[in-house]
Amino acid sequence: MFFRLFCMFGYRCSLLSPSPSIGLQISLVKDLFRFLLHPGKAPSPSFVLHSFFFFRSSSSLLSIFCFVSFLSLFLMQIYHEFFAGSWLKMDFQEQFFKERIKFIHEARDEKEESFEKLQQQEREKVKQSNPNPSNAEEYRRRADEIAKFIKFQDEEMQAFVAERDKLIKAHEKKMVGMRERHWQEEVELEKEFDAELSHLMEKYTLDGSKVNAGNT
Repeated sequence: MFFRLFCMFGYRCSLLSPSPSIGLQISLVKDLFRFLLHPGKAPSPSFVLHSFFFFRSSSSLLSIFCFVSFLSLFLMQIYHEFFAGSWLKMDFQEQFFKERIKFIHEARDEKEESFEKLQQQEREKVKQSNPNPSNAEEYRRRADEIAKFIKFQDEEMQAFVAERDKLIKAHEKKMVGMRERHWQEEVELEKEFDAELSHLMEKYTLDGSKVNAGNT
């Protein structure tokens, strides 16, 4: 349906300019649609020639539209070819797992940020409790309590940071081991495939004695 409407649009546009024939314009539209539906395939030579010819010999909307569309799609094709190994052709499953890992990292960062804010809030809460002591003795007692709490919290946070560093190192060690196992497994799979392929080629290698035996 959409293709028919597009062809009708091409016919209407052809009426604006008497130079190009309707048949060539319809051919140009078909080529454009083939390129749109299959952007990986190179455009036909007729598409390039017709586009350039119409653009030079006609001021119709169809000719300008097709020529500009060709240029845009051609540049997109070049971009895909030069960046074939980039994220544009990344495996969907690999991208899916990368997104999951990214989500885990972001959630972890938010959790640590919330933890730090909670520690700061607790310190501020202790500092602001009983802000107006009745006498000097009460003021000194309250100052000692705050100092003890701050010291205790600092010691706790130092212990937390030390244990966190241990966790990070252990996690990094596990990740290195996992990657090594992955690469080793991939090497073994490649060797296995190579052996099976060699066996298959030997199976179908022509042997003169086998051919003669088969003929007899």
